[in-house]
Amino acid sequence: MDPALRATIQEAPRINHIPDDQSQDQQVTTSEPRRISEFHPATQPPYYKPAPFVSDHPTSQAITMSSEISPSATATPTPTVAIQTLPFTEGLRTSRPDVSRNHQLPGQGSTLRGKPQITKSDFQTFTVEAETDAQLPCGAEGEPMPFLSWTKVASGASIAKNTRVHRFEVHPNGTLTIRNTQPMDGGQYLCTVQNQYGTDQMLLNMVVLSRHPRVLQPRHRDIAVRLGGDVNVECNVEGHPTPRVTWVLPNHVHVAAAAPFGVSPQQHVAVFSNGTLRISQATLTDRGIYKCIGSSAAGADTVSVRLSVSALPPVIQQKQHENTTLTEGGTAYIHCTATGAPQPVIRWTTPDGVKLTASQFVTARNLLVFPNGTLYMRGLGPGNAGRYECSASNGVASSTRTVTLSIKRNLSSAKASITLSSPQRTDVVYGGRLLLNCVAKGEPEPRIIWRTPSNKLVDAQYSFDPRIKVFPNGTLTIHSVTDKDSGDYLCVARNKMGDDYVLLRVDVLTKPAKIEQKQHRSSQEVVYGGDLKVDCVASGLPNPEISWALPDGTMVNPVKQRDSVSRGRTRRYVVFDNGTLFFNHVGMPEEGDYTCYAENQLGKDEMKVRVKVKVASSPPQIQDKDQKIVKVFYGETMTLRCHTTGEPKPVITWISPTHRVISPAIDKYQVLDDGTLVVQRVQRFDGGNYTCMSRNNAGQDNKVVRLDVLVTSPND
Repeated sequence: MDPALRATIQEAPRINHIPDDQSQDQQVTTSEPRRISEFHPATQPPYYKPAPFVSDHPTSQAITMSSEISPSATATPTPTVAIQTLPFTEGLRTSRPDVSRNHQLPGQGSTLRGKPQITKSDFQTFTVEAETDAQLPCGAEGEPMPFLSWTKVASGASIAKNTRVHRFEVHPNGTLTIRNTQPMDGGQYLCTVQNQYGTDQMLLNMVVLSRHPRVLQPRHRDIAVRLGGDVNVECNVEGHPTPRVTWVLPNHVHVAAAAPFGVSPQQHVAVFSNGTLRISQATLTDRGIYKCIGSSAAGADTVSVRLSVSALPPVIQQKQHENTTLTEGGTAYIHCTATGAPQPVIRWTTPDGVKLTASQFVTARNLLVFPNGTLYMRGLGPGNAGRYECSASNGVASSTRTVTLSIKRNLSSAKASITLSSPQRTDVVYGGRLLLNCVAKGEPEPRIIWRTPSNKLVDAQYSFDPRIKVFPNGTLTIHSVTDKDSGDYLCVARNKMGDDYVLLRVDVLTKPAKIEQKQHRSSQEVVYGGDLKVDCVASGLPNPEISWALPDGTMVNPVKQRDSVSRGRTRRYVVFDNGTLFFNHVGMPEEGDYTCYAENQLGKDEMKVRVKVKVASSPPQIQDKDQKIVKVFYGETMTLRCHTTGEPKPVITWISPTHRVISPAIDKYQVLDDGTLVVQRVQRFDGGNYTCMSRNNAGQDNKVVRLDVLVTSPND
């Protein structure tokens, strides 16, 4: 064991006489920064070694060494050891004393020479910057040389002179040095000096300056790098003291910034002294989320960066070489879709060298490239024949596909004509599937195009909505229909000889929300401590959303329920997807009106259920009967506790010393919700016995508290 942390017990020296007038109790107060001096040998041990000055042991007990002293000047006392917990004094706990061979009472025949005195400090508050050293002075005078110790007020931990514990050290001159100060070191420190004639104390306050770290970059970023390339990711952090920058790689390896740079086990990953992360010759294993952490004694801040590595070259899904022949006057759809990482960019080159990109339209030539890479041409003629080249490229590589187009003359043709279609009016249920037919004939074969109520065009090759599809025969289908799908649909059949069209009307059938069987759920009774289940079955198109209003006004539904779970909040209720509300361990607070609301876009319905809790009564029981005597100064405010349990909730009544019921309507008295009695501006006649009566239909309980009014003289 460290000598600084070990107590040594030795026989107390012989003492001829100790004056009886020094037998009062020692008092310590911390109401304001000031020096405190009052010590009496009859109650304070003459020598002790404080407990180690470590803030993580705030509850250690003090050890007091004492010797029985005979009135005779020649008697040799028998040493005794008493281990006791020293009391708190106005929020401060005394340190843990111990016996030290370096501080002993004088031998037989010694004389009183005076109690010690601390040299006053010019400052009561010391301000230091975090992670610097702090010096708290405490010089003292006295004969014999007094024993000196420092105590941290918040934790009660102490350290003696000429002792060093971790970052704390007390020098021979009494100065307390705290090395590499942390924010948790701030607070009040008490310097205590004492010898066998008395004690003196001084209270100082230390403020540790710090500023929480803050990363200046965005919280979330996405960065892409080419396979084999280099990338720098910045992480600028501000704060005081200067934060330390650490990067956490996707494989959970920590790399800290150092001068000139820190290197991870992956030699191609480094962190510069300014916090910038450098990845050289990126590989596929470098993909993932990187976290930058700026930390100091004042706290920490973090941001994340998602790194993508372009590693998949483009792959065109169609044939690399293709020959196709189309009829003059018709339309052409030449497909070119590609996959890769990152997503490849599609470009088309026409036989005469015109370059086209996605969504580009050349009006003069009737050329259009759809977003999926398909090249569209209409009104084909001999000038459209030739070699078309599609190029797909990304940061990794590129790929090409060539299509040779031939145009043949149309010997016979007929105007496009719609031969079969759905009725002019179609009804579909909300959430169902819509099917509209539109069959056409003609030469060349007509192309079917649909215009939706939103004035957007779809056909067999292109759709702006994944729910919408056009089949080669012209039939239009829409899955999961909503109210936005109602309106006019225009089917256009077109070839070079002419157009034909038909207008079809679609109505989406909806139904307002309605709660079923409301008349059977007007009231419900549940046993106290049992489970409560209330059903709320609703219908409607679209399906209504269910929510519940609890008796305290809280609104709950399945969405809020899942949110409360994700945030870590505890709850006692469950709202199922079918609308059923469930409570467990029901108590009196759950009694009241519960309202179920069912709502969709067309309407709202509600159902109210009154829940009654059947209580098994229990007699009142006052919990805090240990408060029997309360002392209060004249003119102050007094509180008497009377916390009671019982079912139903007991009624609290206070009886004054004059055997009268205390009325809360009087300004002098106040009875709180928990049964506590508050008496304002206590007078002498307020003294006496106060009785708390707790009653319910199961029985009653009471307790008596005596109030003593202390009257001080004007000179006190």
